Amino acid sequence: MREPLLILGAVALATAAAAAEPRIEPVPPDWRGVDRQRLEIVAAEASASLSEQYAPGRIHDGDRKTKWVFPTRPSATVPQWVPLTLAGGPAEVSAVAVFGETIGNDGILDADIQVESEGSWKGVAAIRDASSPSWLATFPFVRTAQVRLLVLRSSGPSPHTDVWEVEVFGRELPPAEQKVFLATRLEMLRT
Repeated sequence: MREPLLILGAVALATAAAAAEPRIEPVPPDWRGVDRQRLEIVAAEASASLSEQYAPGRIHDGDRKTKWVFPTRPSATVPQWVPLTLAGGPAEVSAVAVFGETIGNDGILDADIQVESEGSWKGVAAIRDASSPSWLATFPFVRTAQVRLLVLRSSGPSPHTDVWEVEVFGRELPPAEQKVFLATRLEMLRT
């Protein structure tokens, strides 16, 4: 009788381990995460932008017809990046959707999704040799106030990289925790 229970236990452990692994999956350009809580982004900065028309704020404006454009070719040694600051401070983040230009037309080939943790960036998901311009990175919940898209390689033909939209998903912290965070931030700004 114990053997079936051991097998079921092993299956449960394997399933839990697989669920904890980061996962990248292609999504259509019009995909909406209706089954997920979208977290609001309050600010975006970038390593560079082609012009004001293609500023980093376009990456989270909710309009997939506007975009952020990085003007030079990225590489592993000289990546391009855009950190996104969440409204309301830290939240439990579990997914990031990226909507970029098509592959072969300045789309992303290699990128990392990172979160800010104790003053440094920590990778939570990576895509290599992307075959789709739009994809969803899912990973175990992590508490953070900032998420960063780090682009390592894009497809040309120009040296630009075009990103239409980035959406962050997870769950907001309870109001009491948000209040403590905001009070601490306000006190830091006063000093």
